[in-house]
Amino acid sequence: MSLFGDISLLDNCKIKDNTVNSFTEVTNGTTISRGGGVYKDGRGNLNFDKCIVEGNAAYAVARGFGFFPNGFSYGGAIFVAGGGVTATNTVICSNIADGDSSVSRGYGGGCFTENGLLELINCTVIYNTANARGAFSANALGGGLFKQPNSNMTVTNSVVYHNKINGQSTNSQIHGDPTVTYSDIQGAFLGVGNIALDPKFVDVACEYHISSDSPCIDAGDPDSATPTFPNDDIDGNLRPQGLVYDMGVDEYKVVVEGTVNIDQLWSATFGGQFSGEFIPGDGLIINDMCTVIDENNIEYNVKQTYTLIDHDKKKFPLGKQKTRRGPGHHYFVFEATIPADAALGKAKIGINVQLRKSGKIIDREFRSIPIYIK
Repeated sequence: MSLFGDISLLDNCKIKDNTVNSFTEVTNGTTISRGGGVYKDGRGNLNFDKCIVEGNAAYAVARGFGFFPNGFSYGGAIFVAGGGVTATNTVICSNIADGDSSVSRGYGGGCFTENGLLELINCTVIYNTANARGAFSANALGGGLFKQPNSNMTVTNSVVYHNKINGQSTNSQIHGDPTVTYSDIQGAFLGVGNIALDPKFVDVACEYHISSDSPCIDAGDPDSATPTFPNDDIDGNLRPQGLVYDMGVDEYKVVVEGTVNIDQLWSATFGGQFSGEFIPGDGLIINDMCTVIDENNIEYNVKQTYTLIDHDKKKFPLGKQKTRRGPGHHYFVFEATIPADAALGKAKIGINVQLRKSGKIIDREFRSIPIYIK
């Protein structure tokens, strides 16, 4: 896909399984293939958000009449010839810069910048490959990213890992001198806040979600107020969930779930005080802020969402105040997002419950409910 001029935003899109084959014969039979997924020309700017660029190939086919035909492939996923490209919450995975002959050389299995600017913010660049063949097998560079001297590249809050050279795992994840900060780079890369630790994805291939023990959690830039940082992750979860941003496209979210029988809660809390006159707005009210106490007795104030399920098993989303008038076979299901540093295992959730009748709060109580943080 070639992109020319200003394209303000590609949002929630997938660019997958495209191939650029170059048969162009130049002097000495040199052929060049650029940008298997995206070729960005020198005009205007392009922004990606929540996109997946997967399985694309820049494939140089050396077909020349000279004695030394050559094939060069640049940027299996994205080639930047000029202008500006900014990617946030974008996965660049399983792309390849390759060729078909013993004189083919690949540079930048994921992205290649010739001129202009490439910015990667909270991106995950994984399982890309740059190949070189025959006598030039040592010439493949930048399994993940390749920056030419005349271009600019910045990488922030991102993961560049598991990219390969000639099909083999390598520490040559990035070639050139981009500015890289608060990112997880295999083999290490000089820059403020960078780490070189297995990101611990939950699965292989292009699975980009991180597990609960990932070193990328709370390891991003502590200045989360930076305007260019995304407010959410690739799944729409708010950032940050913990103290600071996570690295990569996934903001790790710990969720506790539970079900409470409202009738039992009503009786246990207020002794069944549901007789008399009720008006709209009366009933059992459960506030949307709660306290979670983990197994280490550390308290967290968190916000929760609810769904009310009636006796016919119909679900009703509830707002900030949760009201149910009178008794009946009703339940509310709560879901609360817990900071990533809360201890897993047995815990308690505390909810503030009020009883309102005739427009007045006649009783209130704090209830503690056992939960399990998983």
